[in-house]
Amino acid sequence: MNLFEQGDELYANGLYQEAYEKFELAYVNDEENESDCRNYMACCQIQLGNSQQAIELLDKALNISPTWERLLFNKGRAYLILGNIMDASTCFNRAIMANPNNEDAHFYLGVYYEKIKDYEQAINFYQKSLEINDEQAEAHLNLGRMYWKLEDIGKALREFDLAYQNDNECFDALWNKGLVLCSLKQFDKAIPCFQKLYEYNPNNTENLNEIAYAYFMLKDYQKALKWLNKILEIDPNNQRVSEGVKAIGKRLNESS
Repeated sequence: MNLFEQGDELYANGLYQEAYEKFELAYVNDEENESDCRNYMACCQIQLGNSQQAIELLDKALNISPTWERLLFNKGRAYLILGNIMDASTCFNRAIMANPNNEDAHFYLGVYYEKIKDYEQAINFYQKSLEINDEQAEAHLNLGRMYWKLEDIGKALREFDLAYQNDNECFDALWNKGLVLCSLKQFDKAIPCFQKLYEYNPNNTENLNEIAYAYFMLKDYQKALKWLNKILEIDPNNQRVSEGVKAIGKRLNESS
């Protein structure tokens, strides 16, 4: 395995600083072309929170490969993180001009339009990205959130389901689906979403609170109390939850 391949493996495992060093060595030792190495070095810097350094690396690579859409797309990502959304949009559009089938550039243009609250255009670009590759969980998730903002609840729920089907670790899809169902007062359908999340992370007090709330709204006070007590096991000083436990306990005593 050469240095570039080692860097690729380290990057895939989330070891971005170590990966950066391997890609840098691969470039110095002429194992891979300069544009490839600088592109991956830039991706490492983005993951490490150094987006400005990433842009500098990508600019050097673009001097060599000015129409390579991957460089343009990654530069757009870095600009987006820095809050420079207009330059980000320019990069994404240039990436699409270079390769209209770049699913990532379409996706991040969706993110751009979401940030400027143009939800219709965000939907348009998320859909274009999914037309190229319909197995992107994050694109389905974001598309679902856009439909929810536009109050197209049926489509929102469908996209959340597709996000989870494509990636059963897309927990935000379950969370958003549960919240939508609660907003519809379909608490019995929301509870399984939150309970799946509980299986993955039993210490998420926000999720526990939603389960307790759903049971409370269904007038199943015993179960509501059970889930509130789970919060207190994690956060015994939570005054609001303590008051809720007392209020439900009093209600149960009065009805017995």
